[in-house]
Amino acid sequence: MPEGMPSIEQQTDHLFRQVSGKVVAVLTRQFGVDKIEEILDAVQDAFEAALIRWRFSGVPNVPEAWLLTVARRKLINQQRRMKRITSLDGGEMLKEEGGLPKETEVYIRDSQLALLLLCVNLPLSTRDRIITTLHILCGFSPYELAKAMDVQYEAVRKSLYRNKQKLAAEKSWQNIKWDDSQMADHKSTIHEVFYALFYEGYKSAKPENGIDMTMCYEAVRLLSTVMEISSSSESHGLMSLFYFHLSRFPARLDAEGIRISIEHQDRSLWDKALIKAGCYHLKLAKPEDELNTRYLEAIIASLHTMAPSFDETPWHQIEDLYTKWHSLDNKNGMLKLQALTAALYHRPDLALVAEIENLKTELSAAHHYLVDATLAEMYSMLGDNDSSNRFLQRAIERCEDVHDKKFLQNKLIGKKK
Repeated sequence: MPEGMPSIEQQTDHLFRQVSGKVVAVLTRQFGVDKIEEILDAVQDAFEAALIRWRFSGVPNVPEAWLLTVARRKLINQQRRMKRITSLDGGEMLKEEGGLPKETEVYIRDSQLALLLLCVNLPLSTRDRIITTLHILCGFSPYELAKAMDVQYEAVRKSLYRNKQKLAAEKSWQNIKWDDSQMADHKSTIHEVFYALFYEGYKSAKPENGIDMTMCYEAVRLLSTVMEISSSSESHGLMSLFYFHLSRFPARLDAEGIRISIEHQDRSLWDKALIKAGCYHLKLAKPEDELNTRYLEAIIASLHTMAPSFDETPWHQIEDLYTKWHSLDNKNGMLKLQALTAALYHRPDLALVAEIENLKTELSAAHHYLVDATLAEMYSMLGDNDSSNRFLQRAIERCEDVHDKKFLQNKLIGKKK
């Protein structure tokens, strides 16, 4: 394999992110929602077969068609063995040599929208609907779900098991009739799913890659598809946020793949076309009545992106926006930490230390390292390098995220030079 080329494992993992949801959606449309568990197993088996086959033969020109064919063949053979196969609509089925039907994009889009509406209509709690949708439609593993939902891995594993048992016992959901008008009714849950999908790519949980752009652009694609049917100020706010974040991607990693803070990013590398797209959607995101969190977050992202330099960032305004956002979601201690982080850049003062320290009571233990990292920044700005290094070292010791740990270690090395 040529130097620098991704391994078959990496290429397959990338494809899983890119096409697993599409394959599951198409097969669900063809075989029925009552066979969703068999479909998920067949798709997983197809990717495992790809790892073995492609190591020797190479990745095919149209890997999606190969994966779809293998998964579909497994399902047909399985149902024949169980004598469950009945009449399958020839128009809906795929020819092995043809892969996807001619109306590829429309067919896949409609299949994914149908599966999305199915997932957000399941007789589960909102939280479990989001977990199930991310698992089925977006291919999230239990570990990635735990990170996205900010809960323990074991809790997610148990939740998936309970959801599976409940759906198996209560089969009425298989007969749910839905149409495009339901998009607006479930926009909040749908937005949460796309938000989690984007941010898992923005700060990937995978140890070998701090950014997974495939996931980010898949979130944009899915949101765009939904907005063709039903758009709102919230959906425009979410799209604006996505574009502002994507615009900075060319400058987010160094040559070794370690994250670069926004302070030290080369702003000339930021994508101006994406920034323009973010501004376009931000104008359409302004709510007519009450503020919503998506709009506030998009405004904050725009202020970071539009600032000529880090020092010229309107930190006072950003602090006010995070404070306002926290008033809408006062159980989210991370928002208060973000407000205090913005505060230290325009009014650094030892009086802020106690406020920052007290946030540990509002955050999970897994996030305590962020408090220490913020205190390290505070002391650095006040010229107390010994205290800054001490808190930075403590943050490194407490941090469990491999990419954040590397980022903090690089920061400590830079301070000691």
